[in-house]
Amino acid sequence: MIDVFSKMLDVDALAAELRAELLAGGLTGLGPIPLGTGNFPDVELVGNILLADLDHLHHLLELTGNEAVPGRWARVTEDLHILVDACRARRDRRRRRRGADGVRRPT
Repeated sequence: MIDVFSKMLDVDALAAELRAELLAGGLTGLGPIPLGTGNFPDVELVGNILLADLDHLHHLLELTGNEAVPGRWARVTEDLHILVDACRARRDRRRRRRGADGVRRPT
């Protein structure tokens, strides 16, 4: 059971970051993105689906006390990592385009 809870901490941190990115519009125009089951053009939709799937997994864990379908936490975690990493990379690219004074530089 401890293994499941340690996974949840990692997943919850990723989910919080993804939620913040969604609220800030960080997934707008970011795509297509390759996930475990294929390429997805609408990254905002995929982000919302992953968060809903995560909520469902948490609910199942609360109800049953067991990890849901074996491997499902791993798949959700992997896809969350991919989305969050893509958002971080985009944010880093935008920062590099700005100088120390915050002025946007031509690309």
